[in-house]
Amino acid sequence: MININNVTGFIMHGDYVYDADEVKREWNDYTDKEKEGWYTTKSYREKFCARNVLEDLFEHAGEEMYEDADEKMFESVTNEQFKRLQEILDDITKDDSFLTYYEDELIDKDSKMYKEIR
Repeated sequence: MININNVTGFIMHGDYVYDADEVKREWNDYTDKEKEGWYTTKSYREKFCARNVLEDLFEHAGEEMYEDADEKMFESVTNEQFKRLQEILDDITKDDSFLTYYEDELIDKDSKMYKEIR
């Protein structure tokens, strides 16, 4: 368990993610019941593999074409093209909308905020 005073970043309650400072401003006003079930968070950034993306794309496109069309399309892509597509996918996933948060450490419901958060 972690003391609320040592929490930074984002925290979770149920399926919702909150800015820790916003919750900390109100923490001492929460009832004991309202303080239950709060967690610090860890984040995971979704990444896409260029090879997997193209494999899925070509498989779908190949359904309407001739037999093994998807394999022939995949084989036609050069390493340089894979590399360029991977750079684009990496750039796209830099945005925070590709972050997923999940529960980490339970926040001690009996802890009190000792300093004012502005």
